[in-house]
Amino acid sequence: MSFIFISYSRQDQAYVSTLVQALQSHRLPVWIDDRIDYGTTWPRVIQDHLEQCAVFVVVMSPRSEDSHWVQCELSLALELKKPIFPLLLEGRRWLSVAAIQSVDVLGGQLPPARFFDTVRGYFPTATVAESLPV
Repeated sequence: MSFIFISYSRQDQAYVSTLVQALQSHRLPVWIDDRIDYGTTWPRVIQDHLEQCAVFVVVMSPRSEDSHWVQCELSLALELKKPIFPLLLEGRRWLSVAAIQSVDVLGGQLPPARFFDTVRGYFPTATVAESLPV
């Protein structure tokens, strides 16, 4: 099953939790690194999930800009030519994604409806339906 990979700084967890809920309410499957089991070699799990994701969302803030892991994840997503959706939560737009249209979510607002519709276009209908709780 394909999914949305969200890259973020742990310090932005409150916003990311709200974003995940919004994506799931739009019937979109999401994966974030808080789902890694204890004792797991997490860099390998992150790489595997990045390779399998349909869409890469990066939450941009000064904290994530300074995060080694967020930058590594973004570099791999660029290398794999994943569709990238930068969300500007705080601070400045990053040079590494300057050519990609970003979405302002300044102040913790959720992206507009058009964002969810655009992301949904990367998923076959069956995948979106499978993400619903039974």
